[in-house]
Amino acid sequence: MSNCFYGQLGMDKRLRDIVIAGSHDAGITEGGGNAKTQSQNIYHQAMSGVRFFDLRIHARSIGGGRARLSAYHAGGGIIKGKKTVELEGSGETVKVTRSKLTVGTWGMGLKGMLEQARQFVTNYKSEFLIFKFDKCSNWSLIADYCIDYLGDTIFVDQGDINRRTLMDLKGKVIVLFSEKGFAETGHLTYYAARGIKKWRNVYDKENGPKAYDSRFDGLQYSGKGGTTLNPIKMKWTMKGKIKDNEKTQLKRMTPMIEASGVMSHSSNVLGMMYWTSTGYFENIQKRNTKMWEGANVDRMKGLWEGGLYDSIRERSEHNRIKRTNYASGPQLKAFIPNIIMMDFANDTQCSVVYDLNSIASTALVDMLAGHQD
Repeated sequence: MSNCFYGQLGMDKRLRDIVIAGSHDAGITEGGGNAKTQSQNIYHQAMSGVRFFDLRIHARSIGGGRARLSAYHAGGGIIKGKKTVELEGSGETVKVTRSKLTVGTWGMGLKGMLEQARQFVTNYKSEFLIFKFDKCSNWSLIADYCIDYLGDTIFVDQGDINRRTLMDLKGKVIVLFSEKGFAETGHLTYYAARGIKKWRNVYDKENGPKAYDSRFDGLQYSGKGGTTLNPIKMKWTMKGKIKDNEKTQLKRMTPMIEASGVMSHSSNVLGMMYWTSTGYFENIQKRNTKMWEGANVDRMKGLWEGGLYDSIRERSEHNRIKRTNYASGPQLKAFIPNIIMMDFANDTQCSVVYDLNSIASTALVDMLAGHQD
């Protein structure tokens, strides 16, 4: 067990001011080497220090006229069809969109993942978890599961989550649906009042970052994963994939960093940085081990620190650095990479991410001593 408990940073810290570990394809603990992305269940990932969980859910047939809402990892080849079945965990016969994977793998069931999340925040009442759902089917059923199995631990307060304090979030699981998925539930007012929030990615490759919306009921971030698959450029090699990811992440952070000095409220957007390199042809765990070796960890830290320093310099040049005092000390208002997405989350990797908080709250304050308003 790691010592990555975020309540220790100060309960008056805001979500936008801290750095947390994120689990990429958090529910995929099964499958072959080119599909499996995690080795621990949700509870143990949380114990290691993960606070942000990337989940993709479909309904899979489990025989006997029954289906289960489960995590999946697929690069394509999903065959969907509607059928009336008994849905595991609900005790009800419902019409679902069942999916069959021709490429990829199934992972943990949604019911179990929600129960583990509830158990964690019940046991550690100063902590929080975030479940982000994307590329799912059966959105209304997923919403019902979240409400039923999280019970009083689901976060129901309305409004912008980015600016919430750890005190606001303690003991809660924040449930985030894509805007499209939320719309597909068909009962927007009902689900919004019961804790189904939305996520919004302001990253826009073609037009630059979208404006931050202070009235948005949910979480707003900027970032995107993914590396190229180009054997001519040697991207399939382990070393090539790591370098490609580093280059890609820097390129995708740059627009928000540059906007730090000119775009209103950009400092409230959560930055998302991927330290992953999944693909279809290589063992993900082997490549992940390489990415978290000493020299490559230093590269990740350098990429993270570079993004933060550049963001603060941009704001400094435009006289937009503001400092707010919390009990734990002064904090900087600047766009930073807040969420570090990873495969095979464990104590060591999460501790590396957790320790970035000390840089954000101390070293950079000193660096800016000569640039105060």
